Amino acid sequence: MEPQKTLKTLKESDVFADWSKQNPNSFFSYALKIMESSSEEPWQLGFYIKSKDKMASFVVKENDVGMQQEDEVFKKPDVEVKPVTIDNVKLDFKDILELANRLKKEKYPGEIASKIIAILQNLEAYGDIWNITFVTLSYNILNLKLSAETGRVLYSHLESLMSFRQE
Repeated sequence: MEPQKTLKTLKESDVFADWSKQNPNSFFSYALKIMESSSEEPWQLGFYIKSKDKMASFVVKENDVGMQQEDEVFKKPDVEVKPVTIDNVKLDFKDILELANRLKKEKYPGEIASKIIAILQNLEAYGDIWNITFVTLSYNILNLKLSAETGRVLYSHLESLMSFRQE
């Protein structure tokens, strides 16, 4: 299911309708999908509640919608959470994933992904993007930022997982 269809399913659900009445000034801020070699998680959609500086997350499986507990926002204190404009998402998710995989294969042919984390979000420096992270079997992290509108590569960086280790 594409994020646009998932968002539509969410907005038509009773769970979301009840929640949005209590949080009228919230906005759509991310769509998250995690894929591992043998499984794929359902879409998770996040709505930012500015008055609380919290995030409400909804898990959407076909026609089943569940809400997770509101949680703190994972961001630096001086960073503003921005809304995702779903109309700016012009490419299908499968096309973005194919593009990201092709780029990985071309630039980093030795890297084999064990997990892919895809986040549709709006970042100050880039606008609406697909933030694709590959966790590889060689303990590296490949992060790609692709335009949600054109698929153009805006950022690409490979880093060892070991660089995240705390001493």
